Amino acid sequence: MALQQTARELAKQLSELLAGTEFGIGGSCLLQQLGIDVTPRDVDIICSEADYSIIHQQLATLLTPITLPTHPEYCSRFFQRFISQDGASDEGIGVDLMAGVAVKRQGDKQYFKFEPSRTELQHGIRWMLAADWLVLYQMFNRPQRVLQLTQYFALGKAFD
Repeated sequence: MALQQTARELAKQLSELLAGTEFGIGGSCLLQQLGIDVTPRDVDIICSEADYSIIHQQLATLLTPITLPTHPEYCSRFFQRFISQDGASDEGIGVDLMAGVAVKRQGDKQYFKFEPSRTELQHGIRWMLAADWLVLYQMFNRPQRVLQLTQYFALGKAFD
């Protein structure tokens, strides 16, 4: 399978590849889907812990795994960054696969429980709900993204 040039096109291809597993796509690709003015440069996938291994194997058939240094706050049970060398930029398109998402703040861990029932298929992409990404962006201490989603909801958009 030849990979496409944009993060959104890659998200669609990966949704097709991962059909039958428990996952959802969010992050900047989701914000763009909601009409928020962003240009995604990566694809964020959160999946169930039970399906992490199979999804990891499927992604590794198309993408190159990248080893990152450990982060002092991000402590998800499973995390892997991949890169697509067929992307529009020299660096390719990043794909972050996460399961058992957790963040450490002042010694305490915050957890996010992925619920496959809180995803929806639109235009060939398995999306997570915007409300869940508001929670995640708060956990990840991403104030600009929190503001963008808060403004989106303030315009009367459905909370989830």
